[in-house]
Amino acid sequence: MKKTPADTKAEVPQDVALTHVKPRRRPWLWGLSALLIALGALLAGTVVNMVKDTVPVVVAARDVPRGAQLTAEDLTTVDVHPDPALRTVPGADMAGLVGETVRVDLPQGALVVPGSTGEEIAPVEGQALVGVALTPPQMPAGGLKPGQIVQLISTPRQGDDVTTDSPVIDVEAVIVTTEVVVDTNLTVVNVTVDAAQAPLVATLSATGRLALIVKGI
Repeated sequence: MKKTPADTKAEVPQDVALTHVKPRRRPWLWGLSALLIALGALLAGTVVNMVKDTVPVVVAARDVPRGAQLTAEDLTTVDVHPDPALRTVPGADMAGLVGETVRVDLPQGALVVPGSTGEEIAPVEGQALVGVALTPPQMPAGGLKPGQIVQLISTPRQGDDVTTDSPVIDVEAVIVTTEVVVDTNLTVVNVTVDAAQAPLVATLSATGRLALIVKGI
């Protein structure tokens, strides 16, 4: 069957037809892409600036009780943003803190601030530093640790009758230092106690009527 001239004109080669198909343009996609790229660059720049603005400061690497002497393992550094209202110790000064006495309890992660350590511990307001002299029977064997919480218990005088209803004075104290007195069987334990109870503790110690016990937590 022969094709008529009309049929011939109606047929259009496929490759020719495709050349006349124009892609649909979506300018809003280009605008969105440009916006996302700009936001990404801005965010990256902000993060870089934040990192550059931080400085290393000293913090406690683990729980350190009041009265303990600092070791290198007790300390580490973290990066923080400088703030005039934030009291910190620069990371570069960390080595100088080793060997100093902690004047306050330092929980893990706590900032070490100027004044929280020093050569010796000083009682805070409402507390008093008292030295008690104890014989081996009046204290646990094995030594005491700075910062350890203990109880000071009154004991009867030698020869006194002891009954179950005898009043016992119980004072909570925190160990500061211990020192063995040379050529004696005494150990002087420096403790901090409530200031109102300090005279009583000193009196009991002077008369040998004091014992130290360590309670379980």
